[in-house]
Amino acid sequence: MRTPRSANRWSGIGIFFVFVLLASVLYLFFPQNPKFRQSLVLSGDPTIVVSWGPQGSNTVIFVFPGTLEINATHGYGWYSLEALQRLDDIEGRRGALLVSSLSDSLAMPVQWYVTNKMKSGEKRSDIIGVVRSSVSFFSLLKSVFQKQTNLSLAHVYPVWKSIHGVDPRTDVIDFRNVDTVTPVVEPDGTTAYQFDPQKYDAVIGDVLEDFPIRQEAIRIAIYNTTERPGMGQQVGRVLDHVGAVVTFVGNTNEEQIRESCVIQITPDVRQSKTTRFIEEYLHCRVVNQGDIHGSIRLLLGDPFGKRYGPFEK
Repeated sequence: MRTPRSANRWSGIGIFFVFVLLASVLYLFFPQNPKFRQSLVLSGDPTIVVSWGPQGSNTVIFVFPGTLEINATHGYGWYSLEALQRLDDIEGRRGALLVSSLSDSLAMPVQWYVTNKMKSGEKRSDIIGVVRSSVSFFSLLKSVFQKQTNLSLAHVYPVWKSIHGVDPRTDVIDFRNVDTVTPVVEPDGTTAYQFDPQKYDAVIGDVLEDFPIRQEAIRIAIYNTTERPGMGQQVGRVLDHVGAVVTFVGNTNEEQIRESCVIQITPDVRQSKTTRFIEEYLHCRVVNQGDIHGSIRLLLGDPFGKRYGPFEK
C-alpha cells in the first residue's frame, strides 16, 4: 500500500514529465521567433500591412486603398490590390501573387495574408481597431479553418504573439492620405492610380531599419548575373530599407551561378546580422572569398528571377 508521501512523490514526477512533454511539443510544433522582420497583409479595401521586428519590436502599420495598382510579380503587370486577391482566389494560390507583389513593391519581407472584410475609417483609432480585431488569436484560427489565409496552424500562435500588442502608440502610415501614386489614363478614359516606389521610399524613410545592421555598416555590392533587368535594384531597395550599406548595383557576365543567389564573404563577416539577413531573406548560398575583406558580394542567379516569370504549373 502506498503511503501519502510516496503517492505525492510519484504525482510530482508525473506532472514534471507531462510538463517536459508539453514543452517539447510546443518547441517542435511552433516555429521559433524569427530574427528578422515579418509582415502580414490584411487584404481588402483598405489593404493593411502590419510589419514587425523580432519579438514584435518596431511594429508599423501601412494602409493602402484597395484600388491602388501595383506592378505584380510573375509577369502579370499592373493590377489593383483587390484584383490581385481575386486572382489568387480564382487560382487557389492562397495569396501567393498578392504577397509576393506587395513584398516586391514595398521592398520588405511580406510572408502572410489574411482576408479582411472589415472596413476602416481614416481615424487612427479605427485602423488600430481593425488590426486588433483581425489579428486576435481566435480570428486567426478562424481564418485558417475557413482557408482565408496562408498561415498554417503552426504559425498562428507565433504571429499572434508577435503582433497582439498593437495599440494606439503603434506607428501608422495611411497612404490613402499621402501622395505615393502616379495617375495613368487608361484606354477607356478612366484614371488609374499606380504605385510609385520612389515616392513611397521617400515617405517611409528609415521606419523599417534594423539598427544592428545599420551599425555593422558592411559594404554590399550586388551583381545581376542574368538577363532579367532590374533584379539588382529591387534587392538593393530591400537592403536599403533595413539599413544596409549598398555601394554598387550592376550586371556581370563573368560569373554565372545555378543557385538563386550566392553571398561571397570573408570569415570576419560570416556571423554578421547583415549576412544572416541576406542569407535568410533571399535563401542564398554563402561562400568564402579571400579578396573582399570587410564587405559582401551578392550574386543573383536565374532561379531568383523565377518570381518575375509565370507561375510554374
